[in-house]
Amino acid sequence: MEAAFISVGQRDNSLWAAIRKLRFTASNFGQIIGAAKRNRLSDSLKKRLLSAYNLERRAPIQWGITHEKVGIEEYCKKGAVTVLPTGIWLHESGVLGASPDGFVQGEFKKSENVHHQQNDQPPTLPDIIEVKCPFTAKDKTIMEACSSIKDFFLVDDQGKLSLRVTHDYWHQIQGQLHLTGTECCDLVVWTTKDLQIIRILKDKSWVTNISTMLDFYFTIFLESLK
Repeated sequence: MEAAFISVGQRDNSLWAAIRKLRFTASNFGQIIGAAKRNRLSDSLKKRLLSAYNLERRAPIQWGITHEKVGIEEYCKKGAVTVLPTGIWLHESGVLGASPDGFVQGEFKKSENVHHQQNDQPPTLPDIIEVKCPFTAKDKTIMEACSSIKDFFLVDDQGKLSLRVTHDYWHQIQGQLHLTGTECCDLVVWTTKDLQIIRILKDKSWVTNISTMLDFYFTIFLESLK
């Protein structure tokens, strides 16, 4: 938990980058799980895990970084809540980490913009949030993006939005829930035309992926560094 406090601010805090070094972090969990199932570490994934690529100058990444705070502000207004910033949360092994975009404080008021990924009865309130500002959909509504963008990460089923469970964002969010010890995440999707919220519960069966990634870390990834 100490790492989460000293690394608050994430990209604006040099300790955040230092703590992430040589660790598997949640934004890469989907790719790592896929590599572990293939029992193969590609050169491109290895470079990504070693932070050999500087992706922040790419337009889609820069767009997301620039507008994340706008998404959080609109989310807070919509739900009458506050969001507390946080840093990186580490698994007890020390080699897995997750950095949600914040912790939700207050009781999020009912909104038609909230879509429940799973059927939670009674409805669960969010603990953490993850904000996405998709560059390809920046000038569209979310529904328009679902219908016009190939392989968009959300699915529109007669007005109900859900996150594709095969997408890397699913593994990122499940990793955040498991490593922070929380139960519910609001995936906040922001564009210049829209804001929609996908409320996602912890999938307890996902926990098996943690041992899969740890095994891959020690038997494949570390060996590749020798």
